[in-house]
Amino acid sequence: MKVDRFAFLAVLPAIMTRRAVSAILGILFAHLGTDQIEARISGEPLGAQMALIGAAVILLAALTALFAGAGATGPVAFWATIAILAR
Repeated sequence: MKVDRFAFLAVLPAIMTRRAVSAILGILFAHLGTDQIEARISGEPLGAQMALIGAAVILLAALTALFAGAGATGPVAFWATIAILAR
């Protein structure tokens, strides 16, 4: 079976986004590990995965816009906080 390299390039960002959303949800649900959250998301049908990850990305974009009201350092502080908590 030949693997199309372009198909792989289309799937890679989706996998990376799912892992990032899993890490961010790991902040909210501290009693679950990131691996458990990613396994639960992966176990859902593709449409449900897309809806959950899309909603999380839209929420992050909205929160970034909200923090932009605090000035140029608002979004930087927001994403720095997310990065620190996700580690």
